[in-house]
Amino acid sequence: TGKSRTPSVSVKYENNILEKNKSYKVEYFNNKAIGRAKVTIKGIGNFTGEKTLYFKIVPSKVQKTVLKKNKTNVEIKWDNVKGASGYAVYRSTSKTGKYKRIADVKKNAYTNKNLAIGSTYYYKVRAYKVVNGKKYYGEFSTVKSTRMLLSGKAKVSSLNVRKSAGTSSAVILRLNKNEKVTILKKIKDNRNNIWYQVKINKASKTYTGYVFAKYIQY
Repeated sequence: TGKSRTPSVSVKYENNILEKNKSYKVEYFNNKAIGRAKVTIKGIGNFTGEKTLYFKIVPSKVQKTVLKKNKTNVEIKWDNVKGASGYAVYRSTSKTGKYKRIADVKKNAYTNKNLAIGSTYYYKVRAYKVVNGKKYYGEFSTVKSTRMLLSGKAKVSSLNVRKSAGTSSAVILRLNKNEKVTILKKIKDNRNNIWYQVKINKASKTYTGYVFAKYIQY
């Protein structure tokens, strides 16, 4: 990291905390760069003996994570971390749920493609440095999330919006060609036809219904 890391050391004898530089002295080794560092504790004065401990120096926490949607893709960007060999990207469908590692990248950006319409995705990133074949991971970034709602429009005139997915369901309104909708999710009916659940703002009212996916473009 370029800066010496000197984590504090506490030494006890018979439940009494000893005084540094009076009862013992501390020396640090390899404690600047990311990797494995060493600290040696040596007894002095009335105390003898020596103890060696090791600690990790890891990359800094990933900062300023930003998500940008493009149709069914999400681009994740973040600030570069000094000294990092790469970055591990993790995703979940629940903020507090299990996160799956979905990518290792060298640059400070990644695009997650072909995501499910209507689903909410949570992302976090951490930097790593490879030292002597071993990866040292930094702290996770702050979790960021996005819901995959799409803006679309009708491709045809008099497009039926139905109460539920299926041609037998009641029509609740009809869309004009190029009339805008918000696509909430994609589902299949019992004949495997693909439908979109959509939200429409029309005449100062908001409607939610289903349309054939092939008649909507986004």
